Amino acid sequence: MPEPYQFFFSTQPILITDTWPNHKETWVSPSATIRIIFNTDMDMESVNSAFQMVDSEENDVKGAFVWPYAHRVEFQPDSSLANDKTYTVTIDATAKDMHGSNMDEPFSFWFKTRPE
Repeated sequence: MPEPYQFFFSTQPILITDTWPNHKETWVSPSATIRIIFNTDMDMESVNSAFQMVDSEENDVKGAFVWPYAHRVEFQPDSSLANDKTYTVTIDATAKDMHGSNMDEPFSFWFKTRPE
């Protein structure tokens, strides 16, 4: 080679690529499991700590986390959600990937459960 070969690259930030329910979805079942998919494998403990789900009166929704894959978390509320109510899910920027990098900013989405 007559000259040294150089190349450059950059990595993509941590992103949430999909949620269920979708942002602004309505008529969601009160027994729904919340699913969040990341673009990279995540540190499960940091995501669990960064997760918050509240109803429209800002009451916390308690539940359990399941990690079927390192890039996908599922949250099952302890009890059925109320009918005809809006819920907001937030992942704080303290969530980290497996390499210790934080999310650039918090991520939130909301959905509404179906009427009775």
